[in-house]
Amino acid sequence: MAAVRHLRWIVPAVIGVASFVVPGAVVLRLSSRPELSAIDGLLFLAMATLLLVGPLVCLIITIVQASKLQGEARLRRAWQQEQQTLEQTPEGVAHWHRVAADLRAQPLAGQAPPSVAVWPVTLRPGENACYDLTLRYARFYGTDVSYQHGSTFAFGRPGFVAAAVAATAIGNHRRRAAAQRMATAQWRETQLTRVVVTDQRVVCDLGGRWLTFDYATMSAVWPDVSGNAFVAAFHTTEPLLLGGPASNVVSVLALAALHGPQGLREHPVLRELDAAGSAPELDPGPEAAGGRGRPVDRGDGQGQRGTHSSIFDA
Repeated sequence: MAAVRHLRWIVPAVIGVASFVVPGAVVLRLSSRPELSAIDGLLFLAMATLLLVGPLVCLIITIVQASKLQGEARLRRAWQQEQQTLEQTPEGVAHWHRVAADLRAQPLAGQAPPSVAVWPVTLRPGENACYDLTLRYARFYGTDVSYQHGSTFAFGRPGFVAAAVAATAIGNHRRRAAAQRMATAQWRETQLTRVVVTDQRVVCDLGGRWLTFDYATMSAVWPDVSGNAFVAAFHTTEPLLLGGPASNVVSVLALAALHGPQGLREHPVLRELDAAGSAPELDPGPEAAGGRGRPVDRGDGQGQRGTHSSIFDA
């Protein structure tokens, strides 16, 4: 696959060399003749134009494709690092599916949810922090984008002028198309962020700015257990996406808050957790895989219960 990707810049580079060597040889051969026929004159003009324009166009294409390939390589490395951080591996996915399955079963069995200490976030009275995670964060909205329309003033040989005008037109078209793509509604602000999940809300750390998303303000939710993602819509702000295997615990807590035990039992997406079974006992520790908090073991196989009321007391 790597060799195939490199053909994107190798092929135009080879064509560029050929468009310089072959027309150059023809031009030299024709120019050595004392007289040129009408056909030879047209051939000379065509080869001279190709000699001037061909290598330049191929050089531009080669540079653009090589730059794109380098950018894609950087994105692949960043994606691989992100997958490791989110525990997007078979083992990590299985682990968080078990944790989410156990969390779903706890309120149905009258058990308490896990509880972790989260010092940066000030909890409300009676609020319980359940998880401290690292998830992929994004928001869905459109925006206004402007672009600068370029113009070119060129003089010289006809081939050079034609190449300059064509390059300007191509650049304007690409900038306009890029602006249109950027303006359409799409997932934006994508980043890995720290997410504190409580029994009342989700709190996201965006570079030191903590944003709160209360379950009560969610107008619709779309849990995706198999896709390891959670999407929520709101009445007054843009939709929220949280991605990663650990996002399944957000889905469970949000559905418990919005639909209660019946929602946990009957929601078709959460039924996918039935195959995961109950989560094994977890040792307490400051760092959980994919997050910074683990369920606390009380010694009886249940999570530590707080002194306040929560959605799990229903």
